[in-house]
Formats: sequence, structure tokens, C-alpha cells
Amino acid sequence: MEEWQTIIMEGMSTIAKQKLKYTFSKEDNESKMKAPSPAITIFEFLNENKVIMKALLGPNGDLTFQMTLRDFIWKTLFNDENHQFFNKDAMLAPAEYISSYIAFAHIGVIQEWLAKGSVESPKEMARILSAININGPFAAAGLKK
Repeated sequence: MEEWQTIIMEGMSTIAKQKLKYTFSKEDNESKMKAPSPAITIFEFLNENKVIMKALLGPNGDLTFQMTLRDFIWKTLFNDENHQFFNKDAMLAPAEYISSYIAFAHIGVIQEWLAKGSVESPKEMARILSAININGPFAAAGLKK
């Protein structure tokens, strides 16, 4: 992996481990509501690094980086001994498919945002992504209520 890819992945890993652990903790909801969303923090990081991210994820980008990003999401969400976010016994689909779906759905949203020139703020992008994640893509598209 190139040095700049390592820097990007380490930055995202740090954010994920700090923010996701807190998000999925059993702390009271009032405390969580005061903390910035992990998605906002990730989009702020992407915005700060948008030139390199656009090069990596754009039409002539690095497919290897996309696969590395998918693997990173797998390791962060499903395969980190110190930070277990999901109950594997309660999953309705195999973890590998869930991980791929999450990774490529998020990569697609990020690619679209970068391609449009990062017009929306990180906070707005976090809201958009949350609407899709929480309600599902069909409800977010207005096809299902």
C-alpha cells in the first residue's frame, strides 16, 4: 500500500474506533446526542483530504484502494477483537455480504459527493447517509413508508 493510502486508512481507522465504539456503547442517549456523529467526523476527514480521495475514488481511481477500504470496513465492524459492534448470532445475512453492502454503498455515496464537488457540508452528508442507513434505500427514495 502506498504511503498516502496508509495515512488515509490510519486516519479513518482512528475515527472509526473512537466514534463507533461510543455510538454503539450502552451510554445514555442524551450523552450520545451531544457528541458529533461518527459520519460527520468521517465526512470532515474526507473533506480535509478531498483532493486525494477524489483521485482515489474518482472514475480513474484506484480499484485496489476501494477493495482496501472494503476490507477496512470489514475489519473495523466485524473482525476487531477489541471493538465488537455487531452480534453475529443475530444477523439476518452473512457478515461478508453485510460488510460488502455497507462498504460499497458508502463508497458510492462518497464518490457521488466528491464528483459533485463536495457541495454539501459534512453535517449534511452525515444526515443524508443516516437517512439512507436508518430507513433503508427504498424508504429514503420515497418508495416505501
